[in-house]
Amino acid sequence: MVAKWDDDLIFMLEQSYRLYPFYQKQMQECDSKIESIGKEYLSQINSTSSTFEYLPSGKKNRHKNAVAFDVEPYACALWGINLMRVPEISEVTVLKLMGELGYNFTDKFETYKQFCRWWNVSPNNKISDGKVLSGKISKRKNPVGIILRTTANNLRASKCPPWLFLSTDSIQKWAYVRRGDYR
Repeated sequence: MVAKWDDDLIFMLEQSYRLYPFYQKQMQECDSKIESIGKEYLSQINSTSSTFEYLPSGKKNRHKNAVAFDVEPYACALWGINLMRVPEISEVTVLKLMGELGYNFTDKFETYKQFCRWWNVSPNNKISDGKVLSGKISKRKNPVGIILRTTANNLRASKCPPWLFLSTDSIQKWAYVRRGDYR
């Protein structure tokens, strides 16, 4: 086998190969720092909050550059629910939401409408004389809204039907009726 190797390409490949272990080490340091900050933050919160029941989702993180620690218990301790049990929500998504929302974020909004407006997921309806003149979503970008829209699009495109993760019997019955499966 004969090949023609350019010296400049070999040099670039060598430089990239030397940088890869350095970046891996930097990512491990970032993961350990995030975990230590999470433990410190939860120790401050858990002194004032109630206990919760942790139900693991059973998801395995199969990515090469995955988070080095288990995010699930931190999210459960922070919000009291396990978002990882929802299909198409990964550890990275939960980490982003933890960073953006923090603890007890629902107290910052008086109604759910204000919360949805802050996400930028509800339209800005302009009404005059009882008629809706326009109902566009404003162009400002909220990271939480982007995360939730991406997750909703992934869930819609996935092969996993959404009623598989519903846990309440009444909601399951509603889902069965909606799809025409009367039980």
